[in-house]
Amino acid sequence: MTIDAQKGGGAVVALDGAFDCAAADRLHETLVELGPVPVTVDFRRVRMIDDSAVGRLARETAGGQHLALVGLSVHHHRLLRYLGSN
Repeated sequence: MTIDAQKGGGAVVALDGAFDCAAADRLHETLVELGPVPVTVDFRRVRMIDDSAVGRLARETAGGQHLALVGLSVHHHRLLRYLGSN
């Protein structure tokens, strides 16, 4: 996981490898550390996404922090919508 600052105070969190429950927990900790700034989470280098980790991701998007998700499949976008995430 890499974190890059953006102009205007936002951040990009680039994930790689597998996005499982442990990775979802690390992402949560990272988002807490970043605080209330706009964050783009980049999944383009993730080779495997566990559906249960997507459930945890849905809670992050519902938490009020502005998150933009990049590189998810149609299936995972649909799953997030089903779980109540915009």
